[in-house]
Amino acid sequence: MGFLSWRGRTKRLPFFLIVTACQASCLALGELADTLTDAQVDLALLWVLACFWIEGVTTARRARDAGWTPWIAPLVYVPVVGFALLVVLSLKRSSPIPG
Repeated sequence: MGFLSWRGRTKRLPFFLIVTACQASCLALGELADTLTDAQVDLALLWVLACFWIEGVTTARRARDAGWTPWIAPLVYVPVVGFALLVVLSLKRSSPIPG
């Protein structure tokens, strides 16, 4: 499960698709929250936590690929800053691989 690892790099398109899918699914769960049973709410919470992890890991990997420090990944959780960071990382070209 390399895509769940903090190591490595993620290109622009996979980054955009993964982050968009996670955010869209979490928004959909938010809209359905009033209609969910207790068991479904527990499953929804697990899904949101998984998306939280996946977005952080994918952002760190994409930042590394763009030539930035992976330590900017926590900024993805700051409401306005996070959206701007996701847009910039989706558009920024990859840096050459050192070595």
